[in-house]
Amino acid sequence: MSAPLLIAGSNDNTFVYGFLRDFLLLRNDLRINAGIVVISRDCREVANEQDIQNVGGLLKELGVSVVISEKSSAVDICHKYAFKAGAIYTENDALLQFASDNRNIVKRKARSEYEFFDSDAVKRKYGIEPNKMATFLALTSS
Repeated sequence: MSAPLLIAGSNDNTFVYGFLRDFLLLRNDLRINAGIVVISRDCREVANEQDIQNVGGLLKELGVSVVISEKSSAVDICHKYAFKAGAIYTENDALLQFASDNRNIVKRKARSEYEFFDSDAVKRKYGIEPNKMATFLALTSS
């Protein structure tokens, strides 16, 4: 366990600060004017419930659309909403299945450096159609 970075009252706001900093940098880097933040069950592997609620509340206060689900995966949520998106930012390779001619999947390579995947880019890099990505990952991931 690391030492808290930001304490307000008796609350440790280190996670919320880190999330907000990365979120604002991402918005600036990619010039995002509108979007939806997805907080899925997968997030509970890296954050506790209080931090998730604090981030969700803060984003809502800032006027950012947020989908919070403790039962659905990011893939399930994106499956429902992907048709509305021009791009999806993620670090989850499973979301590459939503790449298309009209939708890019954006992955960070390094600070302020990103990789953009449309369906052709997925085929070039992985040798498969985007809709086969889940099967590909199931067979190749450890």
